[in-house]
Amino acid sequence: MFAGRDNFSSRRKRMDADITIRRARDISDFEVAREFVSALGAWDTDINSGAGMPFHDVVAAYFGASPQDLMAKFSEDGADFFIAHIGGEAVGCVGCTDEGDGIGEVHKLYVKPQLRGKRVGLALMTTVMKAMREQGATTARLVTATYMNEAIALYRGLGFEECEPFDPVPDRITMFMQCSLVR
Repeated sequence: MFAGRDNFSSRRKRMDADITIRRARDISDFEVAREFVSALGAWDTDINSGAGMPFHDVVAAYFGASPQDLMAKFSEDGADFFIAHIGGEAVGCVGCTDEGDGIGEVHKLYVKPQLRGKRVGLALMTTVMKAMREQGATTARLVTATYMNEAIALYRGLGFEECEPFDPVPDRITMFMQCSLVR
Protein backbone atom coordinates (compact mmCIF):
# COMPACT_ATOMS: atom_id res chain seq x y z
CA MET A 1 0.00 0.00 0.00
CA PHE A 2 1.10 3.55 -0.52
CA ALA A 3 2.72 5.13 2.48
CA GLY A 4 1.08 8.01 4.26
CA ARG A 5 -1.98 8.91 6.26
CA ASP A 6 -5.31 7.11 5.93
CA ASN A 7 -7.31 10.31 5.59
CA PHE A 8 -6.53 13.30 3.43
CA SER A 9 -8.59 16.44 3.95
CA SER A 10 -8.65 19.57 1.92
CA ARG A 11 -10.74 22.70 2.06
CA ARG A 12 -11.43 24.06 -1.41
CA LYS A 13 -12.21 27.75 -1.89
CA ARG A 14 -15.16 27.13 -4.21
CA MET A 15 -16.67 24.38 -2.06
CA ASP A 16 -19.07 25.00 0.80
CA ALA A 17 -18.19 21.66 2.36
CA ASP A 18 -14.99 19.88 3.28
CA ILE A 19 -13.83 17.13 0.97
CA THR A 20 -12.34 14.24 2.92
CA ILE A 21 -10.38 11.62 1.04
CA ARG A 22 -10.15 8.21 2.71
CA ARG A 23 -8.12 5.20 1.72
CA ALA A 24 -10.36 2.21 0.88
CA ARG A 25 -9.75 -0.57 3.38
CA ASP A 26 -12.49 -3.19 3.43
CA ILE A 27 -15.10 -4.79 1.21
CA SER A 28 -17.73 -2.16 2.07
CA ASP A 29 -15.40 0.53 0.68
CA PHE A 30 -14.95 -1.49 -2.50
CA GLU A 31 -18.70 -2.01 -2.80
CA VAL A 32 -18.99 1.79 -2.94
CA ALA A 33 -16.16 1.84 -5.47
CA ARG A 34 -17.99 -0.76 -7.58
CA GLU A 35 -21.13 1.43 -7.58
CA PHE A 36 -19.06 4.35 -8.87
CA VAL A 37 -17.30 2.21 -11.48
CA SER A 38 -20.70 0.89 -12.62
CA ALA A 39 -22.05 4.45 -12.94
CA LEU A 40 -18.98 5.44 -14.93
CA GLY A 41 -19.44 2.35 -17.09
CA ALA A 42 -23.10 3.14 -17.80
CA TRP A 43 -22.23 6.68 -18.85
CA ASP A 44 -19.23 5.53 -20.90
CA THR A 45 -21.14 2.80 -22.72
CA ASP A 46 -23.91 5.25 -23.56
CA ILE A 47 -21.34 7.59 -25.13
CA ASN A 48 -19.48 4.72 -26.82
CA SER A 49 -22.63 3.32 -28.40
CA GLY A 50 -22.73 6.45 -30.55
CA ALA A 51 -19.06 5.94 -31.43
CA GLY A 52 -19.70 2.42 -32.69
CA MET A 53 -18.03 0.65 -29.76
CA PRO A 54 -19.98 -2.51 -28.74
CA PHE A 55 -21.41 -2.30 -25.21
CA HIS A 56 -20.01 -5.64 -24.07
CA ASP A 57 -16.49 -4.76 -25.23
CA VAL A 58 -16.51 -1.55 -23.19
CA VAL A 59 -17.88 -3.22 -20.06
CA ALA A 60 -15.49 -6.17 -20.28
CA ALA A 61 -12.45 -4.00 -20.91
CA TYR A 62 -13.00 -1.33 -18.26
CA PHE A 63 -15.94 -1.85 -15.89
CA GLY A 64 -16.46 -5.57 -15.24
CA ALA A 65 -14.69 -5.89 -11.87
CA SER A 66 -16.58 -7.04 -8.77
CA PRO A 67 -15.96 -5.43 -5.37
CA GLN A 68 -13.76 -8.42 -4.54
CA ASP A 69 -11.79 -7.96 -7.78
CA LEU A 70 -11.30 -4.26 -7.05
CA MET A 71 -10.22 -4.99 -3.49
CA ALA A 72 -7.72 -7.62 -4.67
CA LYS A 73 -6.26 -5.34 -7.36
CA PHE A 74 -5.97 -2.24 -5.18
CA SER A 75 -4.73 -4.09 -2.08
CA GLU A 76 -1.62 -5.39 -3.83
CA ASP A 77 1.77 -3.94 -2.99
CA GLY A 78 2.17 -0.58 -4.71
CA ALA A 79 -1.56 -0.11 -5.28
CA ASP A 80 -4.11 2.04 -3.50
CA PHE A 81 -7.69 3.25 -3.77
CA PHE A 82 -9.29 6.40 -2.37
CA ILE A 83 -12.88 7.50 -1.85
CA ALA A 84 -13.91 11.16 -1.52
CA HIS A 85 -16.58 12.11 1.01
CA ILE A 86 -18.54 15.28 1.64
CA GLY A 87 -20.57 15.39 4.82
CA GLY A 88 -20.13 11.65 5.29
CA GLU A 89 -21.45 10.82 1.80
CA ALA A 90 -19.19 9.05 -0.69
CA VAL A 91 -18.98 11.28 -3.78
CA GLY A 92 -16.07 9.99 -5.86
CA CYS A 93 -13.12 7.64 -6.16
CA VAL A 94 -9.73 7.03 -7.74
CA GLY A 95 -7.16 4.25 -7.66
CA CYS A 96 -3.52 3.78 -8.58
CA THR A 97 -1.10 0.95 -9.24
CA ASP A 98 2.67 0.66 -9.35
CA GLU A 99 3.64 -0.35 -12.89
CA GLY A 100 7.35 -0.64 -12.11
CA ASP A 101 10.27 1.45 -13.33
CA GLY A 102 9.04 4.49 -11.38
CA ILE A 103 5.64 4.55 -13.10
CA GLY A 104 2.36 4.89 -11.22
CA GLU A 105 -0.91 4.50 -13.11
CA VAL A 106 -4.17 6.27 -12.24
CA HIS A 107 -7.38 4.21 -12.51
CA LYS A 108 -11.12 4.64 -12.06
CA LEU A 109 -11.42 8.38 -11.43
CA TYR A 110 -15.12 9.08 -10.88
CA VAL A 111 -17.07 11.97 -9.35
CA LYS A 112 -20.85 12.01 -8.95
CA PRO A 113 -22.31 14.13 -11.79
CA GLN A 114 -23.88 16.75 -9.52
CA LEU A 115 -20.47 17.46 -7.95
CA ARG A 116 -18.39 17.73 -11.10
CA GLY A 117 -16.73 21.10 -11.43
CA LYS A 118 -16.67 21.45 -7.63
CA ARG A 119 -13.00 20.39 -7.28
CA VAL A 120 -13.70 16.86 -6.01
CA GLY A 121 -11.79 15.41 -8.97
CA LEU A 122 -8.90 17.77 -8.25
CA ALA A 123 -8.81 16.66 -4.60
CA LEU A 124 -8.82 13.00 -5.65
CA MET A 125 -6.11 13.48 -8.28
CA THR A 126 -3.94 15.52 -5.90
CA THR A 127 -4.24 12.76 -3.30
CA VAL A 128 -3.46 9.91 -5.68
CA MET A 129 -0.50 11.76 -7.20
CA LYS A 130 0.88 12.46 -3.72
CA ALA A 131 0.47 8.79 -2.80
CA MET A 132 2.29 7.67 -5.96
CA ARG A 133 5.09 10.17 -5.29
CA GLU A 134 5.44 8.91 -1.69
CA GLN A 135 5.67 5.35 -3.02
CA GLY A 136 8.59 6.41 -5.22
CA ALA A 137 6.93 6.88 -8.59
CA THR A 138 8.51 9.55 -10.77
CA THR A 139 5.92 9.40 -13.57
CA ALA A 140 2.14 9.18 -13.42
CA ARG A 141 0.17 7.89 -16.37
CA LEU A 142 -3.46 7.27 -17.19
CA VAL A 143 -5.87 6.21 -19.89
CA THR A 144 -8.93 8.30 -20.74
CA ALA A 145 -11.33 8.78 -23.63
CA THR A 146 -11.10 11.61 -26.13
CA TYR A 147 -14.66 12.75 -25.34
CA MET A 148 -14.02 13.19 -21.58
CA ASN A 149 -13.26 16.88 -22.02
CA GLU A 150 -13.66 17.93 -18.39
CA ALA A 151 -11.39 15.13 -17.17
CA ILE A 152 -8.79 15.91 -19.85
CA ALA A 153 -8.81 19.57 -18.78
CA LEU A 154 -8.27 18.49 -15.16
CA TYR A 155 -5.39 16.21 -16.17
CA ARG A 156 -3.76 18.91 -18.29
CA GLY A 157 -4.08 21.37 -15.42
CA LEU A 158 -2.12 18.90 -13.29
CA GLY A 159 0.65 18.65 -15.88
CA PHE A 160 -0.44 15.59 -17.86
CA GLU A 161 0.33 15.53 -21.58
CA GLU A 162 -0.73 13.14 -24.29
CA CYS A 163 1.76 10.30 -24.83
CA GLU A 164 2.27 7.17 -26.89
CA PRO A 165 -0.02 4.21 -26.04
CA PHE A 166 1.34 2.00 -23.26
CA ASP A 167 -1.41 -0.67 -23.36
CA PRO A 168 -3.38 -2.32 -26.14
CA VAL A 169 -6.95 -1.04 -26.29
CA PRO A 170 -10.06 -2.26 -28.08
CA ASP A 171 -11.12 1.12 -29.44
CA ARG A 172 -10.04 4.18 -31.40
CA ILE A 173 -11.19 6.82 -28.91
CA THR A 174 -8.61 6.17 -26.20
CA MET A 175 -6.13 8.81 -25.08
CA PHE A 176 -2.96 8.03 -23.13
CA MET A 177 -1.50 10.72 -20.87
CA GLN A 178 1.43 11.06 -18.49
CA CYS A 179 3.19 13.60 -16.28
CA SER A 180 6.28 13.88 -14.17
CA LEU A 181 5.88 13.50 -10.40
CA VAL A 182 9.33 14.94 -9.76
CA ARG A 183 9.22 18.39 -8.26
